[in-house]
Amino acid sequence: MPSTLSSEDRRVRRRAAVLVVLGLALLANATVVHALDIGGARYEYRAGPLDTGEGALYTEIVPDHFDGVDCLRGDEDERLCAIEAWLLEERGVNGTVTVQLSGSSGVNDEEYAYLGEFYRRIYHSDLDNGTTTIGLERVTRERALDDLAVDRDSLSDPAKRALEDGSAVARFERDEGKVVETDDGYVAIAVYQEVWPDPLLQVASFLVQFGLGIGLVGVGWARVRSVPG
Repeated sequence: MPSTLSSEDRRVRRRAAVLVVLGLALLANATVVHALDIGGARYEYRAGPLDTGEGALYTEIVPDHFDGVDCLRGDEDERLCAIEAWLLEERGVNGTVTVQLSGSSGVNDEEYAYLGEFYRRIYHSDLDNGTTTIGLERVTRERALDDLAVDRDSLSDPAKRALEDGSAVARFERDEGKVVETDDGYVAIAVYQEVWPDPLLQVASFLVQFGLGIGLVGVGWARVRSVPG
C-alpha cells in the first residue's frame, strides 16, 4: 500500500530518527562503551630492545617487570629472590635446597630467574612433609628469550603500534613486560600512565552525555509521534 505521508512528513521522521539514534549512541557511550572517555586515564606504550649486562636484565625503557622472569636487577630484588641467590652462591647450578613450603605456596610464580644469567626454576614438592625442593637449571639467553617471547598477533593494538613506531597512547593498560621477537632482536613492552583519571571531569562528562542523550531521544520520539499516520 503506497505511503500517505507527504514528503515533508517523511523528512521530519527521518530527522527524528537521526536524533533518536544519536541520543541512544550518547547513552550507550556514557553507560557502556566509553569511547570518548573524557577525564579517563591515558597510558603510553613504549617498545625497547632487550639487553643483558652487569647482573641485570633491562631495556632502555625499563618495564616494571618482564612476564615469566624475575630477579631482574640484582640487589633490587634481593628479598624476593634470596633463596635463588643463596642457592646459586652456596651450592652452584646443580645444587638444591629444601624449604618448608607446601605445594607452590610461597614460591616465586615466574618460571625464570635472572641472576646474571637465565636460570629455570625446578620445583619438587613433598606434600606429606610439606616441603618443596628448589633447584636451578642454567639456560642460554637465546633459549630463555625464545621461550618468553609472545606472538606479535597476541598483543593489543597499542602494543603493536609501539613496536612499529616506538610508542603509542591508549586508554587501557595491557601487555606490560611482554617480550617480542622482531627482525632486529628481542624487544620488551613497557606501559606508563601518562594521564591520571579526573573523577570530576568523568562525572561531568557522564552527566552531559547522559542528559543530552535522553534529551535527543525524547525530542526525536516526540517528533516521530507528531507525524500523523
